[in-house]
Amino acid sequence: MRVVIIRAGKVAIGARLLETPTAERIWAALPIHAEARMWGREV
Repeated sequence: MRVVIIRAGKVAIGARLLETPTAERIWAALPIHAEARMWGREV
């Protein structure tokens, strides 16, 4: 079982990826970086 760390600002959480085809595709795509922008109070 693989473990990933998801970070958002100062918050971090660990997640375990099960042995599934979907989890394998997620693992292969890592690292994933994204940026959110605010528009008023909406993301």
